[in-house]
Amino acid sequence: MRHLSIIACFITALLITSCKADIKQKDDYSIKIDSIIKIGTPRTFNGVVFIQQNGKEKYAKAFGYSDFNKKTPLEINDRFSTMSIAK
Repeated sequence: MRHLSIIACFITALLITSCKADIKQKDDYSIKIDSIIKIGTPRTFNGVVFIQQNGKEKYAKAFGYSDFNKKTPLEINDRFSTMSIAK
């Protein structure tokens, strides 16, 4: 019975440390990408940045407006009309 307690403590510690590492990675992406977007260009960025690694979401954030006239903020699940982007 004592062995099960030791194994349970080990697994719990492993899960806690792996969760913290994932949170830190997301924070690193957030800081870096947000700073790049804030630097800007002649026009501000309007779109969604989504990063996925090994099937796990690392970063997802929408920037800009879905409707410039109404100042409706862009959301991650908004659809884009691509039209003719490659000629």
